Amino acid sequence: MAKPMPRPFTVTSTHLISPNMRRIRLSGEAIANYPDDAEGCYVKLVFPQDSESKPLLRTYTIRQIDYAAQWMDLDFVIHADGGPASCWADSAKAGDTLHIGGPGPAKRISLPADWFLLAGDMTALPAIDNNLKRLPEDARGYLLLEIITEADKQAIDIETIPAGLEVIWILNPHPGDLKKFSDAICQLPWLEGQPSIWVAAELDEVLKARRHIKAQPAIETGSLYISSYWQHGMTEDRHKVAKRESL
Repeated sequence: MAKPMPRPFTVTSTHLISPNMRRIRLSGEAIANYPDDAEGCYVKLVFPQDSESKPLLRTYTIRQIDYAAQWMDLDFVIHADGGPASCWADSAKAGDTLHIGGPGPAKRISLPADWFLLAGDMTALPAIDNNLKRLPEDARGYLLLEIITEADKQAIDIETIPAGLEVIWILNPHPGDLKKFSDAICQLPWLEGQPSIWVAAELDEVLKARRHIKAQPAIETGSLYISSYWQHGMTEDRHKVAKRESL
């Protein structure tokens, strides 16, 4: 099946939900053709370059969607030295337009399981938020979240977190540089029973975490998702190449 062509969307609102995360609401008629469970799916944002260059594509997760009103929310981590998507989000205002392709399939945490490990940095918060909504009320295990500042805790909906998940906050003002995320995963006590594991963050971090997880008792096929959403010091295009070679 051919992938749907990018379609135009219009910014209807934008606001900071934490010091380092901006939420942008985008409206577009294309949402009428999105699947019923598009929350947590990824979309491709199209940033045109000069006439001789291909446009830049950047991947983001749908945080929330309203089919009747035809809008969706995307969350952007704001960096001082950000790429095209972060810079666009930081200056976007109501009425601005952007072409968006997709959606592509969501990466859901596997159910059921004896216990769960969800871990990610701020780039993974929209996907983690949607996975938390799918967990059973009696879910137990760990929720490990790396954020830039204490105030960035506001970027996650704590009401969706099952009481049986131990929440571990990692403060790292230099994500992808100081390897606090993977160190924290390596220090977690391994629980009894079969786990379901979902991990997404910077490439070097998840490679280290994967080596540790693979050294634990065997995990059932389909119950392990580990992915990198970005690479420290690299553009998304170069990161994709490194990701294919490493994961």
